[in-house]
Amino acid sequence: MQRRGFTMIEVMIVVVVAAVVVGVAIPSFNATYKRSPLDKGKGMVQDAILDAKVHAATGTSDWQVIFNGAANRISSGPIGGAISDVRTLSAGCEFSVSSLNLTYEFYRDGTAISDGGLIETNKFSIENDRGEAVSFTLVGQIGEVRVGSGEVTYPGGGDIIQKGGVTPGGGIGGVTPGGEVGGVGIGG
Repeated sequence: MQRRGFTMIEVMIVVVVAAVVVGVAIPSFNATYKRSPLDKGKGMVQDAILDAKVHAATGTSDWQVIFNGAANRISSGPIGGAISDVRTLSAGCEFSVSSLNLTYEFYRDGTAISDGGLIETNKFSIENDRGEAVSFTLVGQIGEVRVGSGEVTYPGGGDIIQKGGVTPGGGIGGVTPGGEVGGVGIGG
């Protein structure tokens, strides 16, 4: 006698294996889905900075990027000229400090400053609704913006406190507690 089809035990084994695979995949999918707005926000910030650097390097004027925490907007345009590009962070992603009003200025000589060049104004971060954050630090002497993990907060006029992703001597985004970034001193 020839057997056709599957036995009930074989079907149950396949169902159990499929349930285990789905049970393992769902948390991973949820983490990716929740992280996605943060990755999009990080990309927006990096794109705006890169666009400004390209405009400054290839154009006839210096370029600025303005980060507005209250509106979750990133604006850019020539310094002293009209704003030509406005981007809004996607839902689920916002600047960690809603009162943030920060300008990075990129110059044709490859350098950059931030609101007068003070170290306290060289850093900001964005975060998702789960509290995960990405920080950005301007290194003005070389016109670069370092990206790190963790939130940057500003206590009442004191030193910058760095949370999350900070290792002793490593700092956030490659910044050491002494103020060194990639061998370039930024005051400390």
